[in-house]
Amino acid sequence: MRKSFFLLVSSGIFFLTFFSSAQHCHGMFSQHVNITPANEKKFDFEVSLKSDSNNSFLVSFPWKAGPQHCWLIVFRIFDTKKKGRNFRKMIWAKDFFTWERAFTTIIVKEIRRLKMNANGNIEIKLSENTIQRSFISIDYPYQIIDGGFYYTIDLPEYLKQITNGKQ
Repeated sequence: MRKSFFLLVSSGIFFLTFFSSAQHCHGMFSQHVNITPANEKKFDFEVSLKSDSNNSFLVSFPWKAGPQHCWLIVFRIFDTKKKGRNFRKMIWAKDFFTWERAFTTIIVKEIRRLKMNANGNIEIKLSENTIQRSFISIDYPYQIIDGGFYYTIDLPEYLKQITNGKQ
């Protein structure tokens, strides 16, 4: 009787540990891609950055409604030498409002979910100054079982291409 009880408890602990840790492993199968003018075609993106007369730009790209969402992330200050462009932890923050109060005054100015317009595009108008410290994150709003890609559209790289006269 005692051995079977111990075996039952041990098995229960093993399965609880296994299944509770499995959810945290789901994100490991995903791969982050930083979208820039150099690689957008490879990943089937077509990002457009068009200037207007007021030192503003219209950022647009085709969008298909689905489970992934788009977020605009605007930093107060962003070190362009920093290589990391993976903002998944910000998007997946469990208690977003606590996270927002704690960190936005230091680093992030704004995180806003973007919606598709009637033409099937994501479009947003931003000043040149804002684009220099902004990124668009495309990801699931929660962990998923299968892998795939999640993306960051590197708006400073698109602006750099325009200001260098390469577009």
